[in-house]
Amino acid sequence: MAFKVRIAVVFLVGLFAMNARSDEMQVQKFGLYVVTSDLQASRQFYEKIFRKAPYVTNDRLVGFDIAGGLYAVFAAQAADRKIDKGNSAVPYLRVEDAEREFARLSSLNVTMLDKHVVQEGPIKLFRIADPDGNMVEFFSL
Repeated sequence: MAFKVRIAVVFLVGLFAMNARSDEMQVQKFGLYVVTSDLQASRQFYEKIFRKAPYVTNDRLVGFDIAGGLYAVFAAQAADRKIDKGNSAVPYLRVEDAEREFARLSSLNVTMLDKHVVQEGPIKLFRIADPDGNMVEFFSL
């Protein structure tokens, strides 16, 4: 029995070694930030839609753990260069049920950019805007 276990372990290690290339970037966590003109208003908005408090805050940034990654809001006035708010990125978040999330966010008086959930093949999606006009897309399969 111990021999079979060792063979299985060697096989799994070999499988992982074949799939991991040494020249690939080793990303440990993915994150993004959107720019805001009012950090407190954005914090309140994202706390409401994410239904959680941020895990990192300071006078320039508020960050939320979303599916193991960092979704942050960054104060435009703290940037060392000009960054346009409202059109700098379009984060998209996979949810279990787009229809249910659409109904929940609609009930929170969030600015809905779509009048209903859009079906594109196997994907259902909709978009909202934060207080600065930054678009956030939600989708489900």
